Amino acid sequence: MARLRATKSGQIRLEGFAEMEAKLGGTQRANLAENLLKAAEPHLTQALDAQMMRHPGPLQKSLKSTGPQQTSAGGWYLAYRATTGNERPADKIKNPQKMIYLTTRQYVKEHKTKKGITIRSYVIPADDVIGKAVAASENAVVEAMQNEFDNILNGIWGE
Repeated sequence: MARLRATKSGQIRLEGFAEMEAKLGGTQRANLAENLLKAAEPHLTQALDAQMMRHPGPLQKSLKSTGPQQTSAGGWYLAYRATTGNERPADKIKNPQKMIYLTTRQYVKEHKTKKGITIRSYVIPADDVIGKAVAASENAVVEAMQNEFDNILNGIWGE
């Protein structure tokens, strides 16, 4: 660790700064965000899968994880989302729309009456799939991410 030391002549010297700077550089190269998201991914997907068991069908079967992805701005994210391509031709609502429905808990359906008046129907399900999955996995995700963070820092700092 870097230390300030007083010499016999009364001057103050900084020792160990190069070592500390090298260790901090190692922290930057460790891809902390990516590794933390990898540690959290199984807990999140398991919780959402458990919630989706009550809603079997094409949406449940199409859920896939993107894995940790980096944005063009340098941030990191993890998405467990519906994919397209497995809908039947008879399905009017595609999987991404269904996922929005589960996220916002509201779906707007429009139909026209015989008089040509457009009527919008709002449906709010009794089951908040996303909210329950997040609440159920929160403690496990935080613990997994903390353990991974500690392991990474122990590997860099050697403590």
